[in-house]
Amino acid sequence: MRGQLLKSFFSLVITLFFLGSLLTTVIWYMVDNKNVEPQRPHPKKKSAPQLSDPCKGCREVINKAIERYSQTWKKQKNNYQKFSSQLTSQCHGLDKAIITQANTPVGSKIVYDGDKKKTIKVTPELFSTFAKEHPFPNNTWDTCAVVGNGGILTNSSCGDIIDSAEFVIRCNLPPLGKGYEKHVGIKTDIVTANPSIFLEKYGALMGRRRPFVESLRSYGKSRLLLPAFSYGHNTAVCMRAVYSIEDF
Repeated sequence: MRGQLLKSFFSLVITLFFLGSLLTTVIWYMVDNKNVEPQRPHPKKKSAPQLSDPCKGCREVINKAIERYSQTWKKQKNNYQKFSSQLTSQCHGLDKAIITQANTPVGSKIVYDGDKKKTIKVTPELFSTFAKEHPFPNNTWDTCAVVGNGGILTNSSCGDIIDSAEFVIRCNLPPLGKGYEKHVGIKTDIVTANPSIFLEKYGALMGRRRPFVESLRSYGKSRLLLPAFSYGHNTAVCMRAVYSIEDF
């Protein structure tokens, strides 16, 4: 009897053990499923919008430009006279493009081109550096050449054509001589100089100034045009350029 009870007891324990294990497994499975995010379909990649042709119509524009600039240049007398009249009446180019003793007396004030709020008073010393009168009063020319220093004329053989112009303007102290004559010519009536050239190439003319003066000899008897009154910071270095020319 006692042995049968023990056997029944062990059977009950084993049964409860298996039921507990099964219940634990079910509970664990349910909990684990709650922590797992449901799989979602991957979003489809959006294709980049098709851009319109950035050069649509470019060929038409290019062809029109080629057609226009392939035509022989003709002087349009009416447009020329209108533009010349506007320069005279609105810009006063003939009278005020170049500061002289005739148009800027001692005691007057010069307004800087790039900073209209800033002025400089003309002292006797400053006045003495001005040209006495306009260097080209009422002069007109049929042909003019404007030559820069960007190197575009390299191997161009344009020297003779440039020198054939009645008036030649050279910008920013371009190199002459040393084999460049064939391509850029040598004739010069006006040569301009950006003050940055004085700063970068000649040390702002604070030291030795003879190399700068020597470099001007290639321009012969041309006139040096300086933007001394474009901005306030250009005045001092331009004045040093003027004094260097006077001293040497």
